[in-house]
Amino acid sequence: MPLVWNNVSSPLCLLQLISGSVIITAPDERDRGYEIFLPSDTEVDFRRFDFYASQVRSLDVWPAIHKMASWDVLMSRSRIAPLLPRLSTLRVLLPDESNTFTHEAIWVRTFANCSVTSVYLRVRYGIRTPAMGFEGFCYLLDAIARTCPGLRKFSLPSIEDAGESHQSSPSLLTHPTSRNFLSLSSLCELQIGISIFSEDFVQVVGLIPRLEHLLVGRDQRMGLMLPELSPFTEKSFPALVKLSFLHLKWSNVRALLGYMPLVRNIVSFHIVTPAEKAPRVWQGATALFLLVNTPQLSELDMLFNCAARPYNLNDDQFLNVLSKLPLRTVRILGAQFDAISSIPLDKIFPNVTDLSLPQQTAGLQCLSRFAIMPRVKRLALAFSEGFSVVQWMSECEACCPSLQILDLRVTYTADDPDLEEVYPRAYIHVVAKVRPLLPRLSELKVLQVIQYQEDPLTNEFMWMLAFLSGSVTLLHFVREVGASVPAISQEGFSCLLDTIVRTCPNIRSLAMPSIDPNLDEEHLFLHILPTQPISECILSLNGLRELQAGVSIFFSNIIQEIGSLAHLERLTLRPERSEIELPEVSSLAEDAFRATKMLTCMYMSWTSVRSLLGYTSLTRNITSFRVSCPFETPWGEWHGATALLRLKNMTQLRDLDIEFPDSLAGPYHLNVDEFLEVLSRLPLRTVRILGAQFKTLTSVPLDKIFPAVTDMILPQQKADLHRLARFAIMPNVKHLAIAFSEWHGKNDWFSPSSVCCPSLETLELTLTRSDGEALPEIYPRAYIHTVATRLLQMFPNIRRIIWPTVGNNSYEYAVLCLLNTRIVVLREWNSARSRIVERYGQEAADALMPNESLLARALELLV
Repeated sequence: MPLVWNNVSSPLCLLQLISGSVIITAPDERDRGYEIFLPSDTEVDFRRFDFYASQVRSLDVWPAIHKMASWDVLMSRSRIAPLLPRLSTLRVLLPDESNTFTHEAIWVRTFANCSVTSVYLRVRYGIRTPAMGFEGFCYLLDAIARTCPGLRKFSLPSIEDAGESHQSSPSLLTHPTSRNFLSLSSLCELQIGISIFSEDFVQVVGLIPRLEHLLVGRDQRMGLMLPELSPFTEKSFPALVKLSFLHLKWSNVRALLGYMPLVRNIVSFHIVTPAEKAPRVWQGATALFLLVNTPQLSELDMLFNCAARPYNLNDDQFLNVLSKLPLRTVRILGAQFDAISSIPLDKIFPNVTDLSLPQQTAGLQCLSRFAIMPRVKRLALAFSEGFSVVQWMSECEACCPSLQILDLRVTYTADDPDLEEVYPRAYIHVVAKVRPLLPRLSELKVLQVIQYQEDPLTNEFMWMLAFLSGSVTLLHFVREVGASVPAISQEGFSCLLDTIVRTCPNIRSLAMPSIDPNLDEEHLFLHILPTQPISECILSLNGLRELQAGVSIFFSNIIQEIGSLAHLERLTLRPERSEIELPEVSSLAEDAFRATKMLTCMYMSWTSVRSLLGYTSLTRNITSFRVSCPFETPWGEWHGATALLRLKNMTQLRDLDIEFPDSLAGPYHLNVDEFLEVLSRLPLRTVRILGAQFKTLTSVPLDKIFPAVTDMILPQQKADLHRLARFAIMPNVKHLAIAFSEWHGKNDWFSPSSVCCPSLETLELTLTRSDGEALPEIYPRAYIHTVATRLLQMFPNIRRIIWPTVGNNSYEYAVLCLLNTRIVVLREWNSARSRIVERYGQEAADALMPNESLLARALELLV
């Protein structure tokens, strides 16, 4: 049975299997609606439904569009036996404006059973916890308690109104709601709305014996103020270790953190604050002081939704609270320490191994403040300029002995001093001579931000000098936005390579900047003059496996040394800021790039690509080639055709990946005879071409061009059911991705296919449409059996049809699911019929299986 039945995102796929079911589609501007009718109890046939229902593990329902008109039939059947006997997860999506949830509760009661371990009722849009009336709340909770004794995860709606009509009886534990909560003895995770804490029966929530994670969210009662006095007893929450607050008012956060039975054993605390403008003193300070009540806390995750500048965490009492907690992981977004130099981080976070402060700006001087943390392994900060060299020199002995990965994004402030102030000779000398700040760092990425990508890499280079160590194996200089490589002066490039060679003997992956002869920064590099020529530096990178560089390296005098690297497997080339013209004839040695198997050309001109593909020393051993094409108007013959004719030099090419840019004129046309002739001579296994198509598919002998291809990815290649036969002649294809287009020649739907492709297992469909047009119909609805039959004739071993671009709640998704279902049914039918013929003969098969409606009966006989 295919995995497609494990996770069902719409009940339509299942209900259509019930004999006699009728589903009426009501188009809507936002979402399609479906009204589902079932025959009466005496006429309904569940056999096909039961066969596939037994495979379902997860079901998503959206009652707002899935409207059942025959509940009595389903509910009667569910009382006899579970409809989905192996269902483990049931998700019910609710519209944000709804507050009755009558149908939602019925869906839960009908499909929930003893195998269900997770039930989620959530709004589709918005962040609040849904709410329902008290009677509906009790009905839902009773249904869950009765049918799901093994429930482990549950998101529970709030009660719409806390009127006197539903207050608890004098004996709280005999209240029906309380009894239902107590019966959820296996529950480990519970999500509730804040207003639940105003109900008397909330005390019983604390008695759930295995509850480990409690999520408390905002609901419709925005003005609710919780009492200061805890409603729980010392025996409450015996297993609770994780607590999450989602968009709660600070006053209610303060109240909940004051409930000692709720928080005393917490080891993980997560909070997302409501959106607000940052005041001078953030309102959460006094609320979070009560984290002192969580003496077991090891993981703290806080997200401040601040519309203005980040909150300032420099509150002595708050920091004092943090220092008393056994924290290991701290993640704080939307806040920073404004006066980091005054904070003893080693005292506040003595045991923290993972500290993430993405809004914390820090210079090298500030980094030394974080370096005193004795156990930190991962650190995320925003780096900026502007610091006292003298003060940093006095503190640089501190280091981060455990830090292994650092992503360096340099930012700038209005107060940054002039570069000649920041980088005097004394500073350069200190950076080059002092022992590494990060002695165990393995990966360093230097990102040139978009605001300064026209500037030289001087600042980023200086940061790199400070952090490099002998343990680094990956060093990348890249731009935040744009395809071209960053640039550095000749002096800077020499210093960079010299420093890498001397400091990082184990470098495996390097993305290096290009040399811009127009940049002059000699005065900044006087104290780190290179000790050897650039060519010798390149030769010293004898362990390099991957190199990313500008295409100008083929115009430089170091290309010979790069080509001689014995272990260089991957080469990625990018354009320069200014267009350059490569020589037609290569000066490379005949044995250059002998280990290079993978070549990537990113957004370079076709002229450069053509020149590169003519360098036989570079291309002869390539097995994987990727090219992202530059933008050009694709009228007539595309410019790359003549360039890619030189793919003939890649005699070992197995994987070809070509990405054309989006164009208003439509996809590029691949019907270039010379290009197709070249492809036919290559030992290709995987072909992926984006933004292009074969305009005249019928004239292309795909079996001759791609005889060994197993993966053919052409997301812009339009093909209907009839034209799919052109791909079925490919003898070895296993995965085919195309764009489905509607076919209007309806007579062709009935024409049996004369070709058969037994190798295909996966058909991937991309549904495309022009502006103002509806998505194409997958097949004429009246001919579903014919379409499924033709697909199985062409692809007898097809296992699944996938559609990654189609939304799960769309009409098209439901149609494709139905097509998948029919294909599976027909395959099982054909298999069963063949087995009967083999065991009992043709006559028995004809008698037992005259048509597919008896498939379920036949399969039962063969179990």
